[in-house]
Amino acid sequence: MPRPGMRPLNIGHRGHSDTLENTLMSFHQAIDMGAQMMELDVRLTKDGVPVVFHDYGLGRISKKSGNVSNRTSKHILNVELPGGHRIPSLHQVLQELLPRVPLNLELKFRHLDYRPLVTKVCDIVKEFGAESKILISSFHHGSLKIVRRLAPGIATAPLFGWSTGLPHDDDLEELAALPQVNNDLDFRRPAAVLYYAQIDESLTRSFLDYELTLLTYTVDELPEMERLSKLGVDGIITNRPGRLHSYLSEAF
Repeated sequence: MPRPGMRPLNIGHRGHSDTLENTLMSFHQAIDMGAQMMELDVRLTKDGVPVVFHDYGLGRISKKSGNVSNRTSKHILNVELPGGHRIPSLHQVLQELLPRVPLNLELKFRHLDYRPLVTKVCDIVKEFGAESKILISSFHHGSLKIVRRLAPGIATAPLFGWSTGLPHDDDLEELAALPQVNNDLDFRRPAAVLYYAQIDESLTRSFLDYELTLLTYTVDELPEMERLSKLGVDGIITNRPGRLHSYLSEAF
């Protein structure tokens, strides 16, 4: 839950912004810069393999045509990205990163048929025995109910932003009623992830009253890092984990 005066968790956003997002190099460099947790995006390929990629289409990152969900894993995992990077599978990412930091997996899907993605992600996490080191988040809150049913040992966190609006008291009450998950994360109370510009003292007080964990995204500028830290957010998702690490090391 929000803890004024306590140091928030430094969470890398798709790695860090000086290296291509959602790549193994970006993740490792972000950890080296001080990230204590890694946020990344997971989608399904045509043949049902979870891969780590933010966009529905390949164009912005790879300059290739097509969509992730319409291509096989063999095709997706062999797409060459700028700088010689490759799109990693979720299996690869868990194998490389779990020995270093816990992970925040954001579920990405084009349509509301999210059960195949949820099932595959939960199966892989359980295959690694990593339930205690994973937080799964999504803007589609119904998908998180399926996560909790399939893998009650995995922590979940609904995402809120301009498209969803702020959480209401009913949302906070529903979160507070969830069972506490026994995990290796920096927090054990139920969590939510909110857009940084929507967070103020009143909202952090509500999270404190309900004994909830408050994480925020995506915070890259020093004044906002300072403001949110002083408000007592539990974790800050950032493209600049090195900058956040430097600030937190001095302030706390």
